[in-house]
Amino acid sequence: WCQFVAIDGPTVAGWCDILPVAGQARSHVGVLGMGVLRAYRQRGIGSRLVRRCLAAAAEAGLERIELSVRCDNGAAIRLYERAGFRIEGVAREALCVDGRYADALYMAWLASPSSPRKTAGAATGGAPAGADSSGT
Repeated sequence: WCQFVAIDGPTVAGWCDILPVAGQARSHVGVLGMGVLRAYRQRGIGSRLVRRCLAAAAEAGLERIELSVRCDNGAAIRLYERAGFRIEGVAREALCVDGRYADALYMAWLASPSSPRKTAGAATGGAPAGADSSGT
């Protein structure tokens, strides 16, 4: 759907893409992935890449963009929050790098978070059809 790169001469300094999610019920959803080389961080490159990708994804009709990020990656979490992402949950030991496990945050961005939508289930305060809302 969309992919942008930041180039410095022959070097790809950073990239960001948003890929659509399969399935009719999630056809409005994309997943963001990105990376910026260490030498190019703290220069605003990541912020610009994310903003460009979000704009292109919204223009293409995606309404919700999801991502996961290591819980200990404070710089990335702040970048995503500045771009409008909100934390939705924690996945314990979801990542494993060099044999070490790390928790991940799940975050999402909504194209129009304040617009009224037809929703069902717990997000609107109700239980899904056929569910026992007593919690037992």
